[in-house]
Amino acid sequence: MSSSHYAHGSSEAEQQRLTALNRRLNGHCLNAAQLVAGERVVDFGAGLGQYSRLMARATGVTVLGLERSPEQIAEADGETALLEMRQADALDPPFGDERGGSTSHMRDLS
Repeated sequence: MSSSHYAHGSSEAEQQRLTALNRRLNGHCLNAAQLVAGERVVDFGAGLGQYSRLMARATGVTVLGLERSPEQIAEADGETALLEMRQADALDPPFGDERGGSTSHMRDLS
């Protein structure tokens, strides 16, 4: 993984602040994404997986959340039917040959 610094803190107060921000933004982002039932999603920088879970509910498919912070992953546990979290660097994602596919069919939601 890269040696870059994690921009957000993982203290309880910071997590509460980010959760409040997520509540305000995630619904709008989900509408803009226009996800389709059955669509597979990878969330790069999934954090606590809050938005990932919303996307999983919208598609009906478990979302793969990639997060470099083990602290964030530990806090994101639960609802495994909606979210599979993996520790990974977005610049070197842990898929390709072992998943039997490529990233050429992915659409960028950013």
